[in-house]
Amino acid sequence: MSSSRDAFVSRFIQGRAKLSEIGNYEVRWHNSKSRLELFEYLGFTEAEYHRFVKNPLALPQVMKAAQRRIRRLEASARARQIAPGVMALSPAAETARGSRRRTATAGR
Repeated sequence: MSSSRDAFVSRFIQGRAKLSEIGNYEVRWHNSKSRLELFEYLGFTEAEYHRFVKNPLALPQVMKAAQRRIRRLEASARARQIAPGVMALSPAAETARGSRRRTATAGR
């Protein structure tokens, strides 16, 4: 496995791996020279992996949680993509900007 998109979790979300194949990924990790921890190699967070290890029957629920986590990360990454020349304002900056507008229009 050379990248996170080749990890079990990513491939499962993409429909390119089945839950029953997780053992194959574990064997690949054991046979690899990867410096990653097994949970990282599989694409889990440490908490997700520990939940699975503690209760292997919880794998479907763990995968749903991992999928939600990845979808949130993807949505956050898309939201941070700002058009060139446009600066995102913090809530405090937006509030100050609104105050200046009210002050400017009050004298009209």
